[in-house]
Amino acid sequence: MNALSYAIAAVPGLHVLTLLLSSVQVLAENPWVGKMVLTTRPSVLLQKRPEHPTDNEPLAPVREPVMKVEDVNGNYLKVRSFTDEGWINKTDVVTLDRAIAHFTEMLKKDSRNAFLYQRRADASLANGDYDRAMKDYTQAIDLEPQNGNLWNNRGVIRYVKKEYARALSEFNEAVRLSPNDCPCLNSLAWLLSTCPNAKFRDGKRALQIATRACELSRWKDAGLIDTLAAAHAEVGDFEKAISLQKDALKDPARFGSEGLKSAKARLKLYEMKKAYRDD
Repeated sequence: MNALSYAIAAVPGLHVLTLLLSSVQVLAENPWVGKMVLTTRPSVLLQKRPEHPTDNEPLAPVREPVMKVEDVNGNYLKVRSFTDEGWINKTDVVTLDRAIAHFTEMLKKDSRNAFLYQRRADASLANGDYDRAMKDYTQAIDLEPQNGNLWNNRGVIRYVKKEYARALSEFNEAVRLSPNDCPCLNSLAWLLSTCPNAKFRDGKRALQIATRACELSRWKDAGLIDTLAAAHAEVGDFEKAISLQKDALKDPARFGSEGLKSAKARLKLYEMKKAYRDD
C-alpha cells in the first residue's frame, strides 16, 4: 500500500483488502464475513465490544470509509481497515456491492446532502470507477467547500490519474482547510516526496508536513512514518530514511500484503541511497 491509501483505503493506490476464508462453510454460516462495508451516516463510532456501550466506555470514530467484516455477533459486526478496528452495528453500514444503489436512492430524497455524495464516491472509488467518483466528490465539494477531506479525496484520484499539478493544488487546499488532519497532510507530503515529475517535488516542505502528521498521530501510524522516511530520502538523508522505514515495517499489518512488498522495496532503495519514485 502506498502512503496515499491512508486517505482512502479502498484503492491500489486505491485497493480493497482481500479476505482469505478457510472454508466455504464459514462463509455460509456468516454471510457478512468477508464483505466490504461503508458507513451510512456521519460520525459512526467503533466499539470495543459487540454490545450496547456503557456511558464510560471509550468509543473511536471511523476514519476510513471502506472496512472489511471479520466476525459477526448478533447485531454487531467486527470490522477492520488499515487504521480502524472494532465493532459496529449492522444498521450503520451498507455492503459495498449495494452501496451505490443505496446512496443513489438516498440522494433522491436529499439531493443537497454532501455526505451522501461523498459516500457514493467512496463506493465508486473502491470499485475502481475513478470518473464516477470524481463527479460525486466534485458535487460534494460544491455543497461543502470547506471540507478538507473532500478536496483530499478528489486529489487522490488526480494523483492516481497522474494529473500531478491538479493533485498538488487539491492537496494544498485540503491542508489549508484541515491543517491538523493526518490524511490530508500525508497525501501532500507523499506527493512532494515521491512524485515521478521532479517539478512537483519539494523535499524540505515534505519533511515539515510529514513530521507534523507523525507528531499529531503520536508516532503511532506506520503509514505516516513511511511517508516521513520517503521525505528524508528525497532530501538525501538516507540514514534517517532507513531508520524510519524500519520503524514503519514493525507494523506490517498497516500496509496490506502488496503494500508490504512496496514498503520493503523502499527500504532497499534507501539502503542503496536512492529516493523512491511513485510511478
